Amino acid sequence: MLPMSLRLSERREELVHTDDKVSANALVRLAVNPTPEVGSVQRRTTSWLLRPFPLGLRFSGNNMSPLPAWLAGAQNVCLNFSNADLPVQLHFALFAGSGGFVLKPLDMCTSDVALDIAKEDAFWPPPHERLHRTSTKIISLHNLPKRTEQRPRFDGSCEGCHKYAPQLSGTPVPPDSLMPSSPSITITAHPIGGFCAVINTLPLPKRTDVEHTTVTVATNGMNAVFGETLHCLAAEPHATFLRFGVCDGGHEVAYETAVLGRLRQGFRVLQMRGILGTRIELCFLFVRIDVGSEYNTRATERELRIARHQQREQNERLLEELRKYREGGYTLSGAAADGAETASGVVKPARHSEDDDWRRSKPSLMLRRTGSSMASIASVREELKDGEGDEADFH
Repeated sequence: MLPMSLRLSERREELVHTDDKVSANALVRLAVNPTPEVGSVQRRTTSWLLRPFPLGLRFSGNNMSPLPAWLAGAQNVCLNFSNADLPVQLHFALFAGSGGFVLKPLDMCTSDVALDIAKEDAFWPPPHERLHRTSTKIISLHNLPKRTEQRPRFDGSCEGCHKYAPQLSGTPVPPDSLMPSSPSITITAHPIGGFCAVINTLPLPKRTDVEHTTVTVATNGMNAVFGETLHCLAAEPHATFLRFGVCDGGHEVAYETAVLGRLRQGFRVLQMRGILGTRIELCFLFVRIDVGSEYNTRATERELRIARHQQREQNERLLEELRKYREGGYTLSGAAADGAETASGVVKPARHSEDDDWRRSKPSLMLRRTGSSMASIASVREELKDGEGDEADFH
């Protein structure tokens, strides 16, 4: 039997892992279906600066997730860079190669996202009919260090910092005589806002997840061949992170994080990082990336409210157009006289004159369809020109 202290330590790690999983699922649900309070804070940040801080009563140095703060429109999120945890990884992936500044989505910077959306739902992200698709074929993993080996690569800012704080970047450790690594790849999507999923089949299935793990390649960390293709679907690709994690023996030993919308097509090489965030010398993940789009077959509660509001606005516009249509000298018979929802029947012109200013200024006014046909004033005018007399019936 294991000692009591070891059993308690393993139980504590299990509880922490479970809490992290629950917290990750809650963040995904918030990103997919944000509450109206999120929109209220977004409108607030259009004219005010917002800088969230972690709870002041905490004792650990763990970072809070910056995803809800970025979703709310915060311009600056406080993080503890001494820990190379997931929040810090997402931070460096977002600001990589940007010079320290990243533009927020345009819809988040305006007080009204769209004029045909109710005020309580007028915030980012807007609904999307199609989803951005990034198909990633994981070809192979090369030169993964053994379980006790460390090969940190000191370049750029790491080279200067390593002189003063080597414990933050790691020190080289030669390999020993233990068995080689048995890696597996875990791909995880972390959205700031909007729907996202990681799947291995297309089209989009009913049940989706934001994480997928490949098969384990036994005792071959030097040249592990996977050959699996995974599809990442996202409504907001430039606000979604794609993280590649390498696990060996149940522990994560390497990773790399990138913004989904910045991945380019073709064969790509990702240099992996160690658990301290330092790049691993000669350790690469070889992938092939294809970009496309898929239909969005998912609808959240907010998207259904927006669709209902847009349909109501469209019906009101059609009723207004029908009113103007009658005022222009035309009379409607049949069901069209009862309302725009069931408009159909015969269009009879009360008079026809080429000097009718209203008809010339509204040539694209559309009537509601009957079956699969659509009638417009422009088509009626063409038929009137081809007909005989000043009055005619069109069916």
